Amino acid sequence: MLSFLFFILVFVLVVALIILSTLWGLIRSIFGFGKRRSNNSNGNNESENTSSFRSKIFEQTEGEYVDYEEIN
Repeated sequence: MLSFLFFILVFVLVVALIILSTLWGLIRSIFGFGKRRSNNSNGNNESENTSSFRSKIFEQTEGEYVDYEEIN
């Protein structure tokens, strides 16, 4: 009997945790809690500018299809 009550208690606690975490996520999404803010004022513009200066790493022929040739 005591193990059954313990099981019910654990089950209720797990369900309560799931409901609370869902509600907390909903509240965070509505009010914007916990969003990380960038330190620089440019945001993602800085990463876009640096990517334009990089040269292409792969060659032009990299990843192209070649004719299949079976070897006997």
